[in-house]
Amino acid sequence: EAYVGLHQRLDRDTSGVLFFTKSRRANKGAADQTAGHLLNKVYLALVEGTPASDSWTVRNRLKKDDGGKIRMRSTGGLSDADGQAAETSFAVVRRLRAATLIEARPRTGRMHQIRVHLAEGGHPILGDALYGGAAAGRAAPRVMLHAAGLGLAHPVSGASLTLEAPLPADMLAAIRAHED
Repeated sequence: EAYVGLHQRLDRDTSGVLFFTKSRRANKGAADQTAGHLLNKVYLALVEGTPASDSWTVRNRLKKDDGGKIRMRSTGGLSDADGQAAETSFAVVRRLRAATLIEARPRTGRMHQIRVHLAEGGHPILGDALYGGAAAGRAAPRVMLHAAGLGLAHPVSGASLTLEAPLPADMLAAIRAHED
């Protein structure tokens, strides 16, 4: 019987790894890992400016912005009514001229989570007009966010899996444009 389950969604302009299952048996194991926040997701983002720290973690709650259906924002509250818990760890990969390549590891999977955490921290992703990411004087054809890797246990056998996607040409070009 034909079956497809989706477990790793990406925003429209985000490139990289997608995670599908092809059977109901595999879907159960994948869904359990997703719900338990057991997937090891690794993203790369090209952001404006230079973060003061080489690594940091953001823990807050996110909810839809009152002004729109798509835009998200963090809240000051701690209850479920104040949004959903969101956590992302960040590390500087490479400092460039007027931009920085960042590794993001989201523990939770909220809509626009990485984009909101970086923008609200003063470092919006290049090309992200929704969250204030200008092109920093350079062309950014899209949101410069890439799902570089996904680590998980095989949903049936339990064997360790690592799925990777190389940086696409447009993101490599944006990085080169911000080098010395």
